[in-house]
Amino acid sequence: MVEIDLSPDDFNHPSQYEQVASLAVGHVNRIGDILIRLPESDPVVINVQSRLHTFGMVPWLEKDRDRLPGEYSTATYVVWEKIDWDAAPLLIATPQLSISGLLKDPEPEVLELNVEFTNMENVDYETQCHLFESSLIMVGKPWSSTTIVNDALRRMMLKEGFKPLRFLDKVRVVGSERRRIRGKPWVLSSDLILPPVSKNNKFIDREGKPFTGDHEKGCFLAEGSKLSYAEGALRNVGSFDLAFMRERLTGSTRAIVSQKFRRFCDQHALSLLWEPVDVIPDTEPDDPPVLL
Repeated sequence: MVEIDLSPDDFNHPSQYEQVASLAVGHVNRIGDILIRLPESDPVVINVQSRLHTFGMVPWLEKDRDRLPGEYSTATYVVWEKIDWDAAPLLIATPQLSISGLLKDPEPEVLELNVEFTNMENVDYETQCHLFESSLIMVGKPWSSTTIVNDALRRMMLKEGFKPLRFLDKVRVVGSERRRIRGKPWVLSSDLILPPVSKNNKFIDREGKPFTGDHEKGCFLAEGSKLSYAEGALRNVGSFDLAFMRERLTGSTRAIVSQKFRRFCDQHALSLLWEPVDVIPDTEPDDPPVLL
């Protein structure tokens, strides 16, 4: 998978930006930034890179220095497949249906879902259709621990005996379409916070430089690597189905789940993104990772 990240300021002339934006329809956000995450062979990637090169722009490859004029930000990263998920003892779970455009935080202990717009041009149209039409609902805020389920799914999860699950009654639904949501919404949570991650993890900022603790610059796993925990650190935790990272990754704690939890979600056609998590033998590296 290739990621290309561009802003209007990266170009020498507005016409250059307009040409590239026209090749990246569907990948331009509301403030004009172009963010492409597609397979390397995708025509959008090929055409955009080709046009950038005709403008004399080149990839920024030396991430140990600042980006120079004429360089554009790009990265290549691994897309995990079913064979990777199957082999993993644990997984990071992220709902694929986003509520970012609907979610408000009017009070510290309240999440407010504003369901006003249902037209197809709205960025949250697919999520809202899911909220209105699906009997089992699981939606979330990308790359965070915020996940919302409806009451029907909550009851099924309780019956399944997942541990140590909690369901928080802190969602307030507002907006003209609020009565169309299928069932009372709950925040899916857990009482378990995991020990620190393995000292072998390598974290970088959004520019690809080693993470130094400044979350303003982002915090991500190094390209192609898996999140990992030391076996000894998890030994005292015991078995679990849902827990949260102690650290912040991509700006928030992340949900770590068991294979039992994944099988349940697959069985009920819940749409989640899975990332494998390794459990490795105890080691004694020289330097600990920077705490997130």
